[in-house]
Formats: sequence, C-alpha cells, structure tokens
Amino acid sequence: MICPKCDADNAADASFCFKCGEKLEPACGQCGRPLRPGAAFCDSCGTRVSTAESPAAEPKTAPASPEGERRQATVLFSDLSGFTAMTEQLDPEEVQGLMRRLKDRAVEIVESHGGIVSQFVGDEVLALFGIPVAHEDD
Repeated sequence: MICPKCDADNAADASFCFKCGEKLEPACGQCGRPLRPGAAFCDSCGTRVSTAESPAAEPKTAPASPEGERRQATVLFSDLSGFTAMTEQLDPEEVQGLMRRLKDRAVEIVESHGGIVSQFVGDEVLALFGIPVAHEDD
C-alpha cells in the first residue's frame, strides 16, 4: 500500500507506514475517499475496487483480456449496381428520393430477419446478423 504522505511502498496488510508512521487506509483510486474493509465498490463514486487496498498500490500487471463470447455472425454488404450511371441521368432530387426509399426498404428487410443495418455509405449498405442478439440461423 502506498503511503499518502511520503509515497513509501508498504506491505499490503500494513496499518501504518514503515517510513513516516502515517496511518494507512485503503482509498479509492478515482476519488480518493477511504474504502470500507472488503469493499468491492467505492461508496462515493461507484468505482470498482479489485481488492481492499488502494487501486494505486496494486502491482502493475498486463491488462486482462476482455470478457465476451464467441458467436456466429454474418456481415452482408450490398452495392447498388449501375448507381453512377443512374446519377448521371436523373436529377439529384430524384436520386435522393430513390435512395431514401431503397434505404428504408433495406432496413425493413434486414430487421425483419433479425439483423441491424450498421451503416449506409452512398449506395452501399452494411448489415449485421447475430449482433447484438444471436439467432440460430445467423
């Protein structure tokens, strides 16, 4: 545990600093409020505490791998054929109206099959199935 007065690195179970004699209390690494014995969260700011000692005094370790799950997912990419030629022949307002209808219909179709439309870029549609909710047929 790091002493708040002299920054000495004390044993984890020390009650007083071996260098200056300061009383050592575990504190929240986020807000600095003293922690209750055995606290899993700071009762002031809600920050998770991994041990009863101050998070600043924890040994530096490699970050843990993120938790998650492995699942099947499908990525669908669609590109409108002949879009450039069409835009050269139609008025911009007509192209915009047509694309709005196509995008609305694409969202309707993808969502009816349990997917989500991730993004539209020009005449392209990127849809995801199995994210965030997995289905047996994704």
